[in-house]
Amino acid sequence: MKSDRKPHLYPSISPLVENDSLLDYALELQRLIARRAYEFFALSGFLPNRALDHWLAAESDLLEPLSFAVSETGDEIRLSAVVEGFNEKEIKVKVGPRRVFITAKRRASSAKKKGMISHAEQPAKEIFHEYEAPVEIVPGEVKAEFQDGVLELTLPKRLPEKKAKARSSAA
Repeated sequence: MKSDRKPHLYPSISPLVENDSLLDYALELQRLIARRAYEFFALSGFLPNRALDHWLAAESDLLEPLSFAVSETGDEIRLSAVVEGFNEKEIKVKVGPRRVFITAKRRASSAKKKGMISHAEQPAKEIFHEYEAPVEIVPGEVKAEFQDGVLELTLPKRLPEKKAKARSSAA
C-alpha cells in the first residue's frame, strides 16, 4: 500500500562562525528596515513618537512573518516554524551555542502563457528570524526536517558533564 505522505526533506544546517556572511546580511537587512522606517516617518509628515510603529511597518513590508512554537524537555528544545511558500533549498538554518537563525529567500518570479492573455507574478519573499535559546545547545547535533510548509528543529541541550557522560555510556 502506497503512502500519500510526502517524504521528509532536510534543509541545510550550518554552524554560526565568526565573520559569518549571515552577520553581514543581518546588518544590511537592519539598514534596509531603518531606511524604510524613515520613509514611513517622512510619509507621516514627520510626526513624533511613532518610531516603533514605523519600524514594525517597515519590517512587515520587507519580511514575511514567521509563526513558531517552542517546546522543551530535559534533553532538548523543539522549535516548529511555519515557512509556507518556501522549499527546503531556500531555507537556511545557522546555529550557535545559544542562537538559531532561520532565513529563507525566494526571488520574485513571473509566468506568462503563450496564446492567452495570462500573467502570474509571485513577489519576492524573505524570512529572517533569530531564536535565542534559554540554555546552551549543541550546534553540531541540531536536526531539521521540513514537511508540508513546517520546519521542525530539534536542538539538543548541552548537558552538564555528569549527565552527558551518563547519556553516552547508556548508548
